[in-house]
Amino acid sequence: MSNTDKYYRDRSHITGKLDLQKLPKAIREKQYGIDVREAMAQTAEAIAGVQSTAQKFNQDTKNQVNQLDEKYTREIRAIVLGDTTSVATPPIQEPNSEASNPLSNLYETARGQVLYDFVKQSSLTKVSKIGVIGDSVAATAGGFPDILAHQYNIYVENLSVGGAKMSDYNHDAIVNQASRLQQCDVVIIQGTDDDWVHDISLGYAGDTNIKTYLGGLRETIKRVKNNNPKAKLIVVNCTRQCVDVHGKYRTEQSKNTFGLTLIDYMEAQKKYLNQQDVPYVDLMKPTSIFEPDNPAFKKTMMHDGLHPTPEAHQYIVQEIAKDYSYYYDK
Repeated sequence: MSNTDKYYRDRSHITGKLDLQKLPKAIREKQYGIDVREAMAQTAEAIAGVQSTAQKFNQDTKNQVNQLDEKYTREIRAIVLGDTTSVATPPIQEPNSEASNPLSNLYETARGQVLYDFVKQSSLTKVSKIGVIGDSVAATAGGFPDILAHQYNIYVENLSVGGAKMSDYNHDAIVNQASRLQQCDVVIIQGTDDDWVHDISLGYAGDTNIKTYLGGLRETIKRVKNNNPKAKLIVVNCTRQCVDVHGKYRTEQSKNTFGLTLIDYMEAQKKYLNQQDVPYVDLMKPTSIFEPDNPAFKKTMMHDGLHPTPEAHQYIVQEIAKDYSYYYDK
């Protein structure tokens, strides 16, 4: 028997990938004096081996699917029914560094709020100067500008004035504050309710009349950009409110002489900012914590139903940092 005959009679040389392709030709041409019956038998055995491997793969896949199904069924029961008896708790691993431990980015406020520290994680802590313009919400002691300055050691120039309107009705108007703000890396524009309360016209998107709210907002952004060409802008919308005015409560749904609510003013502001691609913090959205008509919330977070307390500003500053980071940070 030749060496080639011995090669093809040796079962160890049969592979599903190589010889299954070569054997048909070898059988037809009787290459190297190969035993046809032996070759066919070895081919059949190779095919059987492939089938066995495929069956095992299918079974392994089914087992993995069943395990996942059982896992998610247990977790859904835990969420919906409160049944945690069948939920396996993963072992707690000790973090080997601050970067790997998400809890290091949480902090507790004086009144027990546990907040994620977006300021710490954002690039705000690396800027040289933050400028703030707005009304009494931003001007109040312990407000978000003070938190940025004292809690995070950031240089903040806060030109906000209580009662300031967005529109140009006096020296303190936000549009005029914008003219005095210079050399800032970041500018925070706080939207105001004073135009709405004092029956100043809302105007329209692109309005050039700075005596209207939207006209004043447009001019404010223009002046900020002119005086601070490299500054990154973010706008803070008004919160909901519930203010006792002479025995009657004024809320964000109350109407001024134009028949418009504060919601109307903020929705128009958001629409304009969307068109201009300027990021904003929506403190009036349903998922915001602000519910000033709730006595419990009011007592701690908004005593007069209008001005957030320092405790509420802890939440506001993190919302500002979060949306700022989402838009400007890589």
